[in-house]
Amino acid sequence: MCDADPALDVRRGTRDAGDMDRGSRRARVAQAATFVCIFSGAGAGHAGAPAADTIPIKPRELPGLTFALPEAKEVDSKIAYTSGVLRMVIEAKHVVFSLTWDGGGLPEDEELRAAVMSMLKLEARPEPVDFPVGGGLPHRSLRFVRQGVPGNFTSFTCGGRRFSWLTLGDGAQSVHTRALASARCHPDPAQEAAEVVPVVMHVPADWKRVPAAAGQLLLAGASGTVLVRAIPGKHDPGAMERIIPSIANALHADLHLEPRETVKGPHGTRDVWYGLLTIKDEKMPLLVSAWPCADRGIGLILFHLPKTDAKTALTFVLDARCAAAGEKIPDYGATSVR
Repeated sequence: MCDADPALDVRRGTRDAGDMDRGSRRARVAQAATFVCIFSGAGAGHAGAPAADTIPIKPRELPGLTFALPEAKEVDSKIAYTSGVLRMVIEAKHVVFSLTWDGGGLPEDEELRAAVMSMLKLEARPEPVDFPVGGGLPHRSLRFVRQGVPGNFTSFTCGGRRFSWLTLGDGAQSVHTRALASARCHPDPAQEAAEVVPVVMHVPADWKRVPAAAGQLLLAGASGTVLVRAIPGKHDPGAMERIIPSIANALHADLHLEPRETVKGPHGTRDVWYGLLTIKDEKMPLLVSAWPCADRGIGLILFHLPKTDAKTALTFVLDARCAAAGEKIPDYGATSVR
């Protein structure tokens, strides 16, 4: 429960007149306590925890990855090869750690920035920073401040999976960087081959799967082309409107989007965008939709380049859905290239 401010009982001091530094400090502690609630659901803490910059870490064997994690209270743990989450907190110091993973490639700079701003509801844009990751794994990192509380976010890839490492709280950067340096990737070939984008679509018989990067599904046929991309977390339409152009940029394409429309389909209400995609001076009509896969902790973005009428294209897009937990996901005839 987060009804009260647990930090004020832990770090209450004297209230001398004019002690503005202490008041400011206590305000920041209160804000940090709020983040503990947001990310982990943790309540009041205990005294005596080590300072964040001296928190020990020790290697932990996760599916396909060795990663050193802090000695902290584990408040959420769901571990499988294809996806997982580990959230930890040191309550007395109000320091939060989160490691999550799913199928996908390394996000582009603006895609990552938009996703982090949406997920953490940041007002100021995060700053890019380079934190080395063990084994030379591909990575991108951001440093941010959220209501006076500093934090760091790193996305890195291991095989066909994307890992997201978040630390939040005063002094947590030391844990952030030491943990990243400890990373050792040892993917399971059998599990990697089984990784697919969790989308179910009814595609024409002539459509074939085209090799694509991890975390993406690309299909093409006489009536059009579709690209489906998985993104971590849940995002509002405004964030999607920042993420979608970054994906187009990665494809070396120019994108023009019309204002977002909200359309009701067989799987509920969807946000859709009509637009125009230009690749090497060739202009193509585009229909984009994005929606969350709530039980998987990811979202899907679908890009459709139709060679049909607008009504048929919209029907196809709205019919696409997330695969339910435990449902067999179609492989659409091929294995993606990583």
